[in-house]
Amino acid sequence: MMDVRVSSNLTRVEELELRATASSRVIAASSASVAFIQGAYGFRERSGDRMLRQLVRSDGVPWLTPRGLPVLSLEGDGPVVELQYTGTGFVVGDEGFLITNRHIPLPWEQNSSSAMLVSEDVEPVIMKLVAYLPGYSNAVPVSLRLASENADIAILERGDALTTMHGRHLAEITPTSGDEVIVMGYPTGLRSMLAQSGPDFIKQLQESANTDFWSVAAKLAEGGHVAPLASRGIGGHVTPNAIVYDAETPMAAAEDRY
Repeated sequence: MMDVRVSSNLTRVEELELRATASSRVIAASSASVAFIQGAYGFRERSGDRMLRQLVRSDGVPWLTPRGLPVLSLEGDGPVVELQYTGTGFVVGDEGFLITNRHIPLPWEQNSSSAMLVSEDVEPVIMKLVAYLPGYSNAVPVSLRLASENADIAILERGDALTTMHGRHLAEITPTSGDEVIVMGYPTGLRSMLAQSGPDFIKQLQESANTDFWSVAAKLAEGGHVAPLASRGIGGHVTPNAIVYDAETPMAAAEDRY
């Protein structure tokens, strides 16, 4: 009888230990499949190839509206309008497809300032869309494969067939209320990764004097600093169409710039 009790207690201890380390094991197994996405879009004339640009004076100074905004025109000879943003994607399966939000490949749909620039003559277009994966130093070009018309979800495909991207597989078992939920992503874009990169990296970055939107991400990847943040919560309610949970959810961190 004593042996049975001891065996039973050991089993319970092992189960508790497994539960206690479940989160760290899930995060360790999944992090490599959580992609940091960088994108930029501009505005092109519908009947040609001209891009919307800033108007600049003869001395190179941009013309500004009374509100301090740049004056834009297809006839402009200044910098092309480029709105930059970041987001999160998840590699699924072994073919390299990424699951993300619809507003990542179609960011202008949820940006009121962008909507003001769209007209009968001008349409929004993606200028650059790339993904960085933890452990990889190079960006992977990605493009829209399919976007849902009913939900904020889309599928991206890689543009570099030489890049191997092994992902996670979708669960076949429906979760239940009370299950633990782990949410992973890049909720603050470059900022969180810079904060975790350490003073030596920041110093090198400042000394390089190359701190534009694209270069910073490339240097973070080269230094091995691309890593998602994780939050944990509980699934409170599960329906055939939705899972309600209380974990903080990472969202795209838009950084609109001209």
